[in-house]
Amino acid sequence: LNKIYDYINIQNYDKSYDLYIAEDNKKYINEFITKYNIAKFVIINPFGGAKKRELSQWQMEYLVEILKKIKPDHTIVFIGEQNKLKNIDPNLGLKFQSNSILDVIALIKEASYVVTVDTSIVHITSAFGLPCLTIYSESILFEKTDDINLTMRKKWKEYYRNACNNLVDKSYLKKNNLLVELPYCYDQLWSPNNPNAKQIVFYKSFLSKVDNEEFSQRILSCIK
Repeated sequence: LNKIYDYINIQNYDKSYDLYIAEDNKKYINEFITKYNIAKFVIINPFGGAKKRELSQWQMEYLVEILKKIKPDHTIVFIGEQNKLKNIDPNLGLKFQSNSILDVIALIKEASYVVTVDTSIVHITSAFGLPCLTIYSESILFEKTDDINLTMRKKWKEYYRNACNNLVDKSYLKKNNLLVELPYCYDQLWSPNNPNAKQIVFYKSFLSKVDNEEFSQRILSCIK
């Protein structure tokens, strides 16, 4: 996209996302807020598209504990796939029953703060410019794991490195004085397109395997 705008000589343009919310979805959210008498709320999304991105039970409990201390006047609302949400302890917070992702979008727009793993929720939150804490996991080559992505990176690491480098806009990197350390995730390249978001990258195959002490320290340094 940067190259296209440069080609047609457009220097300043809006890079923000945009999302439309239908009236039916707004109504559904208003009914949810009214039903539970919610004034302000924080959203936690502990589930990603892959097992490696999901928070552990301890991590979810820790986040709730910290958020209740920092935002005592906020209700905690969990979102995610319905078959996964049912396993969350109801004492941790409300579990939002959505009909589709469109309900989730409408809910996020009304939230005060969002904590999410690496999934589409990051981008939805970015569309509304909401304060957000995003939590990423990235495999490292020397880690022993049965993660298929890491296995393939080890086997084809040079090919993978070359392929990734060919996809990176080097003129953008140079202009913004960025360095790339592929094949690892690089937070300045993969970070949310949101000035109000903070990002944590744990270099571990599975988020759930991050040491509790490291997790708590990193979260405390970023959460607000």
